[in-house]
Amino acid sequence: MLGKTLEHTVPLYVNGSHNTVLWPLSTTDTNLMKHRVKELAWTIVDIKDIQPTVRFDAILDDRREANRKVWDDNVISRVLDSHMDRILHWEDRQQWLTTIAPARLT
Repeated sequence: MLGKTLEHTVPLYVNGSHNTVLWPLSTTDTNLMKHRVKELAWTIVDIKDIQPTVRFDAILDDRREANRKVWDDNVISRVLDSHMDRILHWEDRQQWLTTIAPARLT
């Protein structure tokens, strides 16, 4: 996906009326995730600079206690809150599956 300064690889881009990047995040290592979300924030800013209508949704892997502790970290949660349009949890799979599914005509 094209940004102002670089072309970025994104995990899942849902085109059409959704225009959304779904970004799954999973780790039990808080220090590693701090580094990853800082890079992710820069990627989002770079892309939104020339494509402001693209939405970014994080899907947090919180299936195990070790994963859930990572998302409680202040730095990680602040970066995600300020750069992601939505933060979804693994258990919210119906919400993120709705984003992937094509819109139904009535």
